[in-house]
Amino acid sequence: MPYHKDIITTPGDDAPNQSQKYRYLERLLETFPTDQAVVLRLIESDATFREICEEYAACNEAVERLVHGSFDADMRKEYLALQLELEGELLRHILEHRSKGSNR
Repeated sequence: MPYHKDIITTPGDDAPNQSQKYRYLERLLETFPTDQAVVLRLIESDATFREICEEYAACNEAVERLVHGSFDADMRKEYLALQLELEGELLRHILEHRSKGSNR
């Protein structure tokens, strides 16, 4: 089932909290389109995964600013490297969760 942000809520979520969640959710689902169900389960159940998602969102925002501004090329390279590192961490969590799910 394709993701639609109107159907994802968790107990106690309020409007500001929801907007923060969606700040990274859409980007994650674009980055890992074949693992939408796994990503959504991890967001709901894994605090470490959510923390990495938040770091990934902040890094993506910084990369967008750095790419579109006249900033130092070295700084831009650092953030792009961090972005790749965070994507790797997210993928590791997704693959671990996917393999656990298939062993059930």
